[in-house]
Amino acid sequence: MEIAVLGLGAWGTAFANHLALKGHKVLGWTHSQEQAQIINSSKKNPAYCGEISLSDNLSATSDFTSLKEHKFFVVALPSSAIGEVSQNLLSLIDFSTKKVNIISLTKGFVNEEGESVATFLNRILGSSHTFFAVSGPSFAHDLLRKTPVLLTCAGKDNQEALNISQLVASENVRVYPSSDLLGVELCGALKNVLALACGVSDGLGLGDSARAALITRGVAELNRLVTGLGGESRTVYGLAGIGDLILTSSSYLSRNHRAGILLGKGNKVEAIIKELHSTIEGFRTSKIALKLANKNNIQAPIIEHLNHLISGGKSALDLVSALLSRPVKNE
Repeated sequence: MEIAVLGLGAWGTAFANHLALKGHKVLGWTHSQEQAQIINSSKKNPAYCGEISLSDNLSATSDFTSLKEHKFFVVALPSSAIGEVSQNLLSLIDFSTKKVNIISLTKGFVNEEGESVATFLNRILGSSHTFFAVSGPSFAHDLLRKTPVLLTCAGKDNQEALNISQLVASENVRVYPSSDLLGVELCGALKNVLALACGVSDGLGLGDSARAALITRGVAELNRLVTGLGGESRTVYGLAGIGDLILTSSSYLSRNHRAGILLGKGNKVEAIIKELHSTIEGFRTSKIALKLANKNNIQAPIIEHLNHLISGGKSALDLVSALLSRPVKNE
Protein backbone atom coordinates (compact mmCIF):
# COMPACT_ATOMS: atom_id res chain seq x y z
CA MET A 1 0.00 0.00 0.00
CA GLU A 2 1.16 3.56 -0.72
CA ILE A 3 0.77 5.72 2.38
CA ALA A 4 1.43 9.44 2.85
CA VAL A 5 2.46 10.63 6.33
CA LEU A 6 1.94 14.34 6.98
CA GLY A 7 4.48 15.53 9.51
CA LEU A 8 7.92 14.09 10.21
CA GLY A 9 8.50 15.00 13.82
CA ALA A 10 9.52 12.25 16.23
CA TRP A 11 6.21 10.37 16.32
CA GLY A 12 5.41 10.94 12.65
CA THR A 13 8.83 9.60 11.64
CA ALA A 14 8.59 6.62 13.97
CA PHE A 15 5.11 5.71 12.73
CA ALA A 16 6.09 6.20 9.09
CA ASN A 17 9.15 4.00 9.58
CA HIS A 18 7.05 1.35 11.31
CA LEU A 19 4.66 1.17 8.34
CA ALA A 20 7.59 1.12 5.93
CA LEU A 21 9.18 -1.79 7.78
CA LYS A 22 5.92 -3.67 7.28
CA GLY A 23 6.47 -3.39 3.54
CA HIS A 24 4.32 -0.37 2.70
CA LYS A 25 5.68 2.35 0.43
CA VAL A 26 5.62 5.43 2.65
CA LEU A 27 6.08 9.05 1.58
CA GLY A 28 6.53 11.47 4.45
CA TRP A 29 5.78 15.15 3.96
CA THR A 30 7.60 17.89 5.86
CA HIS A 31 7.56 21.66 5.35
CA SER A 32 11.38 21.59 5.55
CA GLN A 33 13.16 20.88 2.28
CA GLU A 34 16.41 20.39 4.20
CA GLN A 35 14.85 17.77 6.45
CA ALA A 36 13.45 15.89 3.45
CA GLN A 37 16.86 15.90 1.76
CA ILE A 38 18.61 14.58 4.87
CA ILE A 39 16.13 11.73 5.27
CA ASN A 40 16.42 10.74 1.61
CA SER A 41 20.20 10.90 1.48
CA SER A 42 21.08 9.39 4.87
CA LYS A 43 17.94 7.40 5.82
CA LYS A 44 18.06 9.19 9.16
CA ASN A 45 16.13 12.03 10.83
CA PRO A 46 18.75 13.24 13.31
CA ALA A 47 16.72 16.22 14.54
CA TYR A 48 14.08 13.90 16.04
CA CYS A 49 15.24 10.29 15.91
CA GLY A 50 18.97 10.43 16.56
CA GLU A 51 21.13 7.99 14.63
CA ILE A 52 18.45 5.34 14.09
CA SER A 53 18.45 4.08 10.50
CA LEU A 54 15.14 4.35 8.67
CA SER A 55 13.60 1.86 6.26
CA ASP A 56 14.44 2.02 2.55
CA ASN A 57 10.64 2.01 1.98
CA LEU A 58 10.40 5.45 3.58
CA SER A 59 11.14 8.58 1.55
CA ALA A 60 10.46 12.25 2.27
CA THR A 61 9.30 15.31 0.36
CA SER A 62 8.58 18.97 1.01
CA ASP A 63 6.55 19.21 -2.21
CA PHE A 64 2.88 18.94 -1.29
CA THR A 65 1.87 18.15 -4.86
CA SER A 66 3.73 14.83 -4.53
CA LEU A 67 0.81 13.63 -2.41
CA LYS A 68 -1.81 14.08 -5.12
CA GLU A 69 -2.26 10.43 -6.08
CA HIS A 70 -2.38 9.04 -2.53
CA LYS A 71 -5.57 7.62 -1.08
CA PHE A 72 -4.25 6.82 2.39
CA PHE A 73 -3.04 9.59 4.70
CA VAL A 74 -1.59 9.58 8.21
CA VAL A 75 -1.76 12.96 9.98
CA ALA A 76 1.07 13.48 12.48
CA LEU A 77 0.98 17.27 12.78
CA PRO A 78 0.47 19.67 15.70
CA SER A 79 -3.26 20.37 16.06
CA SER A 80 -2.74 24.04 15.19
CA ALA A 81 -1.44 23.05 11.73
CA ILE A 82 -4.43 20.90 10.72
CA GLY A 83 -6.51 23.76 9.34
CA GLU A 84 -3.83 25.00 6.95
CA VAL A 85 -2.88 21.52 5.77
CA SER A 86 -6.53 20.59 5.15
CA GLN A 87 -6.84 23.59 2.85
CA ASN A 88 -3.72 22.45 1.00
CA LEU A 89 -5.32 19.03 0.56
CA LEU A 90 -8.52 20.59 -0.72
CA SER A 91 -6.61 22.56 -3.34
CA LEU A 92 -4.74 19.43 -4.42
CA ILE A 93 -7.36 16.66 -4.41
CA ASP A 94 -10.96 16.52 -5.63
CA PHE A 95 -12.52 14.89 -2.57
CA SER A 96 -15.93 14.77 -4.24
CA THR A 97 -14.70 12.07 -6.64
CA LYS A 98 -11.93 10.41 -4.64
CA LYS A 99 -12.45 8.55 -1.38
CA VAL A 100 -9.54 8.56 1.05
CA ASN A 101 -8.65 6.98 4.40
CA ILE A 102 -7.18 9.29 7.03
CA ILE A 103 -5.53 8.19 10.28
CA SER A 104 -4.95 10.90 12.87
CA LEU A 105 -2.04 10.63 15.30
CA THR A 106 -2.62 14.21 16.48
CA LYS A 107 -3.52 14.71 20.14
CA GLY A 108 -5.20 18.08 20.43
CA PHE A 109 -8.09 20.26 19.27
CA VAL A 110 -8.02 21.82 15.80
CA ASN A 111 -9.70 25.09 16.75
CA GLU A 112 -10.98 27.14 19.67
CA GLU A 113 -14.39 25.46 19.36
CA GLY A 114 -12.79 22.18 20.46
CA GLU A 115 -13.22 20.17 17.27
CA SER A 116 -11.24 16.94 17.12
CA VAL A 117 -9.19 16.19 14.01
CA ALA A 118 -11.67 13.63 12.65
CA THR A 119 -14.67 15.89 13.36
CA PHE A 120 -12.98 18.83 11.66
CA LEU A 121 -11.77 16.90 8.61
CA ASN A 122 -15.15 15.21 8.24
CA ARG A 123 -16.72 18.67 8.06
CA ILE A 124 -14.10 20.10 5.70
CA LEU A 125 -13.41 17.16 3.39
CA GLY A 126 -16.81 15.48 3.49
CA SER A 127 -18.39 12.48 5.18
CA SER A 128 -17.74 10.06 2.31
CA HIS A 129 -14.18 9.51 3.56
CA THR A 130 -13.08 7.23 6.40
CA PHE A 131 -11.41 8.68 9.47
CA PHE A 132 -9.49 6.93 12.24
CA ALA A 133 -7.50 7.86 15.33
CA VAL A 134 -4.55 5.87 16.63
CA SER A 135 -3.61 6.64 20.22
CA GLY A 136 -2.27 5.11 23.40
CA PRO A 137 0.78 5.08 25.70
CA SER A 138 3.59 5.30 23.16
CA PHE A 139 6.84 7.17 22.70
CA ALA A 140 8.59 7.46 19.35
CA HIS A 141 11.84 5.96 20.60
CA ASP A 142 10.04 2.82 21.81
CA LEU A 143 8.44 2.29 18.40
CA LEU A 144 11.79 2.90 16.69
CA ARG A 145 13.58 0.47 19.03
CA LYS A 146 10.87 -2.14 18.41
CA THR A 147 10.03 -2.60 22.08
CA PRO A 148 6.42 -3.55 22.99
CA VAL A 149 3.87 -0.82 22.24
CA LEU A 150 0.10 -1.14 22.71
CA LEU A 151 -2.29 1.18 20.89
CA THR A 152 -5.96 1.78 20.23
CA CYS A 153 -7.26 2.34 16.69
CA ALA A 154 -10.69 3.95 16.59
CA GLY A 155 -13.12 4.44 13.74
CA LYS A 156 -16.87 4.87 13.60
CA ASP A 157 -17.17 1.40 12.07
CA ASN A 158 -15.64 -1.33 14.23
CA GLN A 159 -14.82 -3.61 11.28
CA GLU A 160 -12.96 -0.82 9.50
CA ALA A 161 -11.12 -0.02 12.73
CA LEU A 162 -10.15 -3.69 12.96
CA ASN A 163 -8.79 -3.59 9.41
CA ILE A 164 -6.60 -0.57 10.21
CA SER A 165 -5.54 -2.18 13.49
CA GLN A 166 -4.25 -5.16 11.53
CA LEU A 167 -2.47 -2.85 9.09
CA VAL A 168 -0.60 -1.18 11.97
CA ALA A 169 -0.01 -4.23 14.19
CA SER A 170 3.29 -6.11 14.18
CA GLU A 171 5.24 -8.53 16.37
CA ASN A 172 5.95 -5.77 18.90
CA VAL A 173 2.90 -3.53 18.29
CA ARG A 174 -0.48 -4.74 19.52
CA VAL A 175 -3.48 -2.69 18.38
CA TYR A 176 -7.00 -2.85 19.82
CA PRO A 177 -9.89 -1.68 17.61
CA SER A 178 -12.54 0.68 18.97
CA SER A 179 -15.68 2.29 17.59
CA ASP A 180 -15.40 5.27 19.97
CA LEU A 181 -13.58 7.64 17.61
CA LEU A 182 -14.59 10.80 19.48
CA GLY A 183 -13.69 9.36 22.88
CA VAL A 184 -10.22 8.30 21.75
CA GLU A 185 -9.53 11.74 20.29
CA LEU A 186 -10.85 13.53 23.39
CA CYS A 187 -8.62 11.42 25.65
CA GLY A 188 -5.61 12.17 23.47
CA ALA A 189 -6.18 15.91 23.73
CA LEU A 190 -7.24 16.21 27.37
CA LYS A 191 -4.55 13.99 28.88
CA ASN A 192 -1.95 16.59 27.84
CA VAL A 193 -3.54 19.15 30.16
CA LEU A 194 -3.54 16.75 33.10
CA ALA A 195 0.08 15.83 32.33
CA LEU A 196 0.95 19.53 32.70
CA ALA A 197 -0.68 19.54 36.14
CA CYS A 198 1.34 16.49 37.20
CA GLY A 199 4.47 18.20 35.96
CA VAL A 200 3.65 21.23 38.10
CA SER A 201 3.41 18.95 41.12
CA ASP A 202 6.80 17.44 40.33
CA GLY A 203 8.27 20.88 39.68
CA LEU A 204 7.21 21.87 43.20
CA GLY A 205 8.82 18.71 44.58
CA LEU A 206 5.56 17.41 46.06
CA GLY A 207 6.52 13.77 45.59
CA ASP A 208 5.18 10.54 44.14
CA SER A 209 2.08 10.41 46.34
CA ALA A 210 0.89 13.80 45.13
CA ARG A 211 1.47 12.83 41.50
CA ALA A 212 -0.44 9.57 41.94
CA ALA A 213 -3.33 11.46 43.53
CA LEU A 214 -3.38 13.97 40.67
CA ILE A 215 -3.43 11.17 38.09
CA THR A 216 -6.28 9.44 39.93
CA ARG A 217 -8.41 12.55 40.29
CA GLY A 218 -7.38 13.47 36.76
CA VAL A 219 -8.94 10.24 35.51
CA ALA A 220 -12.21 11.18 37.23
CA GLU A 221 -12.08 14.61 35.58
CA LEU A 222 -11.19 13.06 32.23
CA ASN A 223 -14.14 10.68 32.52
CA ARG A 224 -16.59 13.52 33.23
CA LEU A 225 -15.31 15.49 30.26
CA VAL A 226 -15.16 12.65 27.76
CA THR A 227 -18.59 11.24 28.58
CA GLY A 228 -20.09 14.72 28.86
CA LEU A 229 -18.82 15.57 25.37
CA GLY A 230 -20.10 12.37 23.76
CA GLY A 231 -17.33 9.80 24.27
CA GLU A 232 -17.50 6.52 26.18
CA SER A 233 -16.31 5.77 29.71
CA ARG A 234 -14.69 2.50 28.63
CA THR A 235 -12.31 4.50 26.44
CA VAL A 236 -11.19 6.59 29.42
CA TYR A 237 -10.22 3.40 31.29
CA GLY A 238 -8.36 1.94 28.31
CA LEU A 239 -5.08 2.54 26.51
CA ALA A 240 -6.11 5.85 24.93
CA GLY A 241 -7.27 7.20 28.29
CA ILE A 242 -5.66 6.13 31.53
CA GLY A 243 -2.83 4.32 29.71
CA ASP A 244 -1.68 7.42 27.86
CA LEU A 245 -2.35 9.63 30.88
CA ILE A 246 -0.08 7.56 33.14
CA LEU A 247 2.75 7.62 30.60
CA THR A 248 2.46 11.33 29.78
CA SER A 249 2.11 12.33 33.43
CA SER A 250 5.01 10.28 34.76
CA SER A 251 7.84 10.37 32.25
CA TYR A 252 10.39 13.11 31.69
CA LEU A 253 10.30 12.14 28.00
CA SER A 254 6.83 13.71 27.86
CA ARG A 255 7.01 17.28 26.60
CA ASN A 256 3.87 18.26 28.51
CA HIS A 257 5.24 16.79 31.73
CA ARG A 258 8.56 18.62 31.28
CA ALA A 259 6.68 21.83 30.54
CA GLY A 260 4.65 21.36 33.72
CA ILE A 261 7.83 20.89 35.77
CA LEU A 262 9.16 24.21 34.47
CA LEU A 263 5.78 25.83 35.13
CA GLY A 264 5.88 24.54 38.70
CA LYS A 265 9.33 26.06 39.13
CA GLY A 266 7.98 29.48 38.23
CA ASN A 267 8.86 29.75 34.54
CA LYS A 268 6.54 31.63 32.19
CA VAL A 269 4.83 29.91 29.26
CA GLU A 270 6.78 31.81 26.59
CA ALA A 271 10.12 30.93 28.22
CA ILE A 272 9.12 27.26 28.52
CA ILE A 273 8.21 26.98 24.84
CA LYS A 274 11.51 28.63 23.90
CA GLU A 275 13.52 26.32 26.17
CA LEU A 276 11.87 23.10 24.99
CA HIS A 277 11.95 24.08 21.29
CA SER A 278 8.70 22.23 20.59
CA THR A 279 4.93 22.45 20.53
CA ILE A 280 3.36 21.99 23.97
CA GLU A 281 -0.18 20.90 23.14
CA GLY A 282 -1.30 21.14 26.77
CA PHE A 283 -0.93 24.92 26.94
CA ARG A 284 -3.31 25.54 24.04
CA THR A 285 -5.61 22.66 24.93
CA SER A 286 -6.09 23.76 28.56
CA LYS A 287 -7.93 26.92 27.54
CA ILE A 288 -10.14 25.07 25.07
CA ALA A 289 -10.85 22.29 27.58
CA LEU A 290 -12.00 24.79 30.19
CA LYS A 291 -14.27 26.48 27.65
CA LEU A 292 -15.83 23.09 26.79
CA ALA A 293 -16.24 22.21 30.46
CA ASN A 294 -17.97 25.50 31.28
CA LYS A 295 -20.19 25.33 28.19
CA ASN A 296 -21.39 21.85 29.14
CA ASN A 297 -21.56 22.41 32.93
CA ILE A 298 -18.85 19.82 33.60
CA GLN A 299 -16.76 20.10 36.77
CA ALA A 300 -13.07 20.26 35.87
CA PRO A 301 -11.25 21.78 38.89
CA ILE A 302 -7.74 20.65 37.89
CA ILE A 303 -8.08 22.16 34.43
CA GLU A 304 -9.74 25.28 35.84
CA HIS A 305 -6.98 26.07 38.33
CA LEU A 306 -4.24 25.08 35.89
CA ASN A 307 -5.61 27.72 33.51
CA HIS A 308 -5.19 30.36 36.22
CA LEU A 309 -1.56 29.30 36.58
CA ILE A 310 -0.87 29.31 32.84
CA SER A 311 -2.42 32.76 32.42
CA GLY A 312 -0.37 34.13 35.33
CA GLY A 313 -3.38 34.69 37.58
CA LYS A 314 -2.14 32.31 40.27
CA SER A 315 1.11 30.74 41.40
CA ALA A 316 1.80 27.01 41.42
CA LEU A 317 1.36 26.93 45.20
CA ASP A 318 -1.98 28.72 44.82
CA LEU A 319 -3.07 25.89 42.50
CA VAL A 320 -2.17 23.27 45.10
CA SER A 321 -3.92 25.17 47.88
CA ALA A 322 -7.06 25.65 45.78
CA LEU A 323 -7.31 21.94 44.95
CA LEU A 324 -6.62 20.74 48.49
CA SER A 325 -9.16 23.12 50.03
CA ARG A 326 -12.09 22.06 47.85
CA PRO A 327 -15.10 20.58 49.69
CA VAL A 328 -14.76 16.85 50.26
CA LYS A 329 -17.29 14.59 48.54
CA ASN A 330 -17.74 10.84 48.31
CA GLU A 331 -15.23 9.36 45.89
